[in-house]
Amino acid sequence: MSGQALIAAGGWRRTTWPLATALLVLLAIGAAATAAGVGVPRVWVLLVVAPLLEEAVFRAGLQDFLLRRTRPAWRANLLTALAFGLAHAALRGDA
Repeated sequence: MSGQALIAAGGWRRTTWPLATALLVLLAIGAAATAAGVGVPRVWVLLVVAPLLEEAVFRAGLQDFLLRRTRPAWRANLLTALAFGLAHAALRGDA
């Protein structure tokens, strides 16, 4: 669907509203972190970089790899979820 057709159909507002909300939340958290004395680069890493890297590694990397090689699809999703959980538990020291 072209941009003009999307705007005409009213879909433009539906697609930009979550993005605008997320950006406002990030700005508010950044302002609160700065006021609390936490560096903006740390907030940037925790709120933007880390989630994007997780998506790249687990969803675009591991899950896509498993979906191409594993049937049924729920098995690939389960294995990805387990790997995601284990990685977070290992980072926290719970594993």
